[in-house]
Amino acid sequence: MAGFELLLSTDDTTYKLVKYETHNKDVQLVQAIRMLLMTKPGDILGAPDFGIDLEAMVFTLALNENKMTRDIQEKIAMFIPSAQEYKIDVTVSFAPGVSRDECLIDILVNNNKQFGLYIL
Repeated sequence: MAGFELLLSTDDTTYKLVKYETHNKDVQLVQAIRMLLMTKPGDILGAPDFGIDLEAMVFTLALNENKMTRDIQEKIAMFIPSAQEYKIDVTVSFAPGVSRDECLIDILVNNNKQFGLYIL
Protein backbone atom coordinates (compact mmCIF):
# COMPACT_ATOMS: atom_id res chain seq x y z
CA MET A 1 0.00 0.00 0.00
CA ALA A 2 1.65 3.17 -1.14
CA GLY A 3 1.51 6.07 1.27
CA PHE A 4 0.04 4.10 4.18
CA GLU A 5 1.86 2.34 6.94
CA LEU A 6 0.36 0.71 10.00
CA LEU A 7 2.79 0.26 12.86
CA LEU A 8 1.58 -1.53 15.97
CA SER A 9 4.90 -2.22 17.63
CA THR A 10 5.59 -0.50 20.96
CA ASP A 11 9.04 0.29 19.55
CA ASP A 12 7.30 2.70 17.18
CA THR A 13 7.99 6.27 18.33
CA THR A 14 4.51 7.39 17.25
CA TYR A 15 2.76 4.60 19.19
CA LYS A 16 0.24 5.82 21.75
CA LEU A 17 -1.26 3.51 24.31
CA VAL A 18 -5.02 3.70 24.03
CA LYS A 19 -6.84 2.73 27.18
CA TYR A 20 -10.24 1.17 26.50
CA GLU A 21 -10.90 0.17 30.09
CA THR A 22 -11.66 2.49 32.95
CA HIS A 23 -12.19 2.02 36.66
CA ASN A 24 -13.58 5.53 37.14
CA LYS A 25 -17.24 5.15 38.17
CA ASP A 26 -18.21 8.53 36.71
CA VAL A 27 -16.82 7.62 33.29
CA GLN A 28 -18.45 4.17 33.47
CA LEU A 29 -21.82 5.78 34.22
CA VAL A 30 -21.62 8.14 31.25
CA GLN A 31 -20.53 5.28 28.96
CA ALA A 32 -23.43 3.13 30.18
CA ILE A 33 -25.94 5.94 29.53
CA ARG A 34 -24.51 6.51 26.05
CA MET A 35 -24.74 2.81 25.28
CA LEU A 36 -28.34 2.70 26.51
CA LEU A 37 -29.34 5.70 24.40
CA MET A 38 -27.56 4.45 21.27
CA THR A 39 -29.01 0.94 21.40
CA LYS A 40 -32.41 0.06 20.01
CA PRO A 41 -34.56 -2.43 21.94
CA GLY A 42 -34.04 -5.93 20.57
CA ASP A 43 -30.42 -5.35 19.52
CA ILE A 44 -28.95 -7.07 22.60
CA LEU A 45 -29.41 -10.82 22.71
CA GLY A 46 -30.93 -11.85 26.02
CA ALA A 47 -32.01 -8.31 26.92
CA PRO A 48 -34.76 -7.41 24.44
CA ASP A 49 -35.91 -4.39 26.49
CA PHE A 50 -32.43 -2.83 26.75
CA GLY A 51 -32.13 0.37 24.77
CA ILE A 52 -34.29 3.23 23.63
CA ASP A 53 -35.55 3.81 20.11
CA LEU A 54 -34.93 7.56 20.18
CA GLU A 55 -35.73 8.13 16.53
CA ALA A 56 -39.13 6.45 16.87
CA MET A 57 -39.81 8.43 20.05
CA VAL A 58 -38.93 11.75 18.42
CA PHE A 59 -41.15 11.19 15.40
CA THR A 60 -44.13 9.78 17.29
CA LEU A 61 -46.73 12.50 17.46
CA ALA A 62 -48.15 11.19 20.75
CA LEU A 63 -45.04 12.08 22.77
CA ASN A 64 -43.97 15.38 24.26
CA GLU A 65 -40.81 16.50 26.07
CA ASN A 66 -42.07 15.43 29.51
CA LYS A 67 -43.10 11.92 28.44
CA MET A 68 -39.86 11.36 26.57
CA THR A 69 -37.83 12.61 29.56
CA ARG A 70 -39.68 10.23 31.89
CA ASP A 71 -39.19 7.28 29.51
CA ILE A 72 -35.43 7.91 29.28
CA GLN A 73 -35.11 8.32 33.06
CA GLU A 74 -37.06 5.10 33.64
CA LYS A 75 -34.76 3.17 31.29
CA ILE A 76 -31.67 4.59 33.01
CA ALA A 77 -33.05 3.56 36.42
CA MET A 78 -33.99 0.09 35.12
CA PHE A 79 -30.74 -0.83 33.38
CA ILE A 80 -28.03 1.18 35.16
CA PRO A 81 -28.13 0.41 38.89
CA SER A 82 -25.16 2.68 39.66
CA ALA A 83 -27.24 5.64 38.45
CA GLN A 84 -28.94 5.71 41.86
CA GLU A 85 -25.71 7.11 43.34
CA TYR A 86 -25.92 10.22 41.13
CA LYS A 87 -28.33 13.03 40.36
CA ILE A 88 -29.13 12.45 36.70
CA ASP A 89 -31.17 15.01 34.79
CA VAL A 90 -32.49 14.49 31.30
CA THR A 91 -33.58 17.52 29.32
CA VAL A 92 -35.51 17.03 26.10
CA SER A 93 -36.45 19.88 23.81
CA PHE A 94 -38.07 19.90 20.39
CA ALA A 95 -37.71 22.51 17.65
CA PRO A 96 -39.25 22.75 14.21
CA GLY A 97 -36.83 21.67 11.53
CA VAL A 98 -36.75 22.15 7.77
CA SER A 99 -38.41 18.87 6.80
CA ARG A 100 -39.37 17.51 10.24
CA ASP A 101 -38.97 18.28 13.90
CA GLU A 102 -35.58 18.14 15.59
CA CYS A 103 -34.82 17.02 19.12
CA LEU A 104 -32.03 17.86 21.55
CA ILE A 105 -31.44 15.56 24.52
CA ASP A 106 -29.03 16.73 27.21
CA ILE A 107 -27.73 14.44 29.95
CA LEU A 108 -26.54 16.07 33.16
CA VAL A 109 -24.87 14.16 35.99
CA ASN A 110 -24.65 15.99 39.32
CA ASN A 111 -25.58 19.24 37.52
CA ASN A 112 -22.72 18.91 35.00
CA LYS A 113 -23.58 18.43 31.34
CA GLN A 114 -21.98 15.19 30.18
CA PHE A 115 -23.21 14.99 26.60
CA GLY A 116 -26.06 15.82 24.29
CA LEU A 117 -27.75 14.10 21.40
CA TYR A 118 -29.17 15.97 18.45
CA ILE A 119 -31.73 14.04 16.43
CA LEU A 120 -32.90 15.38 13.08
